[in-house]
Amino acid sequence: MLRDRWTFLYFRSLPWVIPQVLLSARPKSEVGIVSPWLADVTFDAPILEHLTPSPTLSWLLNHLVVQEVSLVLVVREREGRFNRLWRKLAPETRSHIRIIQVDHIHTKAILTERLVIKSSANLLETSLHRNRENVSLEENRYGSVRRWLEFEQDVR
Repeated sequence: MLRDRWTFLYFRSLPWVIPQVLLSARPKSEVGIVSPWLADVTFDAPILEHLTPSPTLSWLLNHLVVQEVSLVLVVREREGRFNRLWRKLAPETRSHIRIIQVDHIHTKAILTERLVIKSSANLLETSLHRNRENVSLEENRYGSVRRWLEFEQDVR
């Protein structure tokens, strides 16, 4: 159990740990993604090895909505990469996503009610597959995506 401690992860673990944390979200719960910039990145998680081609962020978001998971995306701006990701989402997925734009946001986190991945990586291909980034995994001490966003980032 991760209670009250962080687990630091190898920077190359991001493409496989992110999908595993997202897919661990309970049905009818909430997932949060905080990243100044988002793109439709590719993942190569062992849990998803059976999928060809490798799953992308848009695939994961569509899958989570099928599981009745609500999504909160906190971004700096809706720029070109974000708009390309948005167009790949099913219309029914878009209606389950709350987008919060926050000027000067620099935090990068993936949240479920139970777990938080904190990283220096934006959700961009270069950050996940080339850059040397910091990565930690911890228990979500607030037990809620909305409370974590409110208390850790003053985002409502």
